Amino acid sequence: MSELVDTVSEFLSGSIEEADFSARYIVSEVCGLAIPELSLFPDRILDESESRRIFACARRRSDGEPLQYIFGKAYFRELALDVGTGVLIPRPETELIVSEAVANLPKGGLLCETGAGSGAISLAIASERPDCKVLASELSDKALQYARKNRKKLGIKNARFFKGDLLSPFRGRKFDAIVANLPYVRSADIPRLPCEIRRYEPVTALDGGKDGLDIVRRFFRDAPGFAKDNAFVIAEISPEQFPAMLDFLRELDAYSAVKQIKDLSGRNRFLAARAMPCTYSVNCVRLLNPY
Repeated sequence: MSELVDTVSEFLSGSIEEADFSARYIVSEVCGLAIPELSLFPDRILDESESRRIFACARRRSDGEPLQYIFGKAYFRELALDVGTGVLIPRPETELIVSEAVANLPKGGLLCETGAGSGAISLAIASERPDCKVLASELSDKALQYARKNRKKLGIKNARFFKGDLLSPFRGRKFDAIVANLPYVRSADIPRLPCEIRRYEPVTALDGGKDGLDIVRRFFRDAPGFAKDNAFVIAEISPEQFPAMLDFLRELDAYSAVKQIKDLSGRNRFLAARAMPCTYSVNCVRLLNPY
């Protein structure tokens, strides 16, 4: 088994980064073993179909295709989610949004996610807080299909997904928490993203406009009109975008307890705040930035 991993790793080296990890991932998935278990079966003999599939997957990986698309699944918190082209692959750092939401949701609370993608955040929160209800929006038909498929596959009944832009499906509702992982990459940076991202993942789930904050600003501007008093609001952004967003929130004057939360690498990654009572009626009755 170790010789096979070495052979696949050598095949992948030079075309992708972390070739050894990809090799182990491919062999483990095809053989139905966890990566740490590979060393426990050094003499396991593969049948012909397993060998063919391993090298077919390795060829796809050498072209830059993400492992999650090759095998049609991504792991997030305790969940195994179906993913594929047309839906953003959930990232490990985004799991911290779930931790924050779970910690800040009151008992029996109602949470909203905008831009749900595969449903990773909403389904993880709903599974870890079965006392709460989760409503989520998604504009992409393809991503919405994945979110609903994952909900059904995992049997999570306290989460529901709706077609729509940001908070538009939830007019008249008030939430205890509102969360988002929206596009925040600058348009000019898209061509410089790693091959496996720019060639395979949906650009609409990445491109946040000139400074990367077009959609994030809309989210924070609209959220107070859908928030209960002191509701928890959080979104993921890039570390260098914090100064601009902090200035924006100060000018907006609709939040208190604004804070920056670090990711697993110790970099500021999440902007969190508490929504204050809505003091300007226009935001209480309609979205400020209609689409």
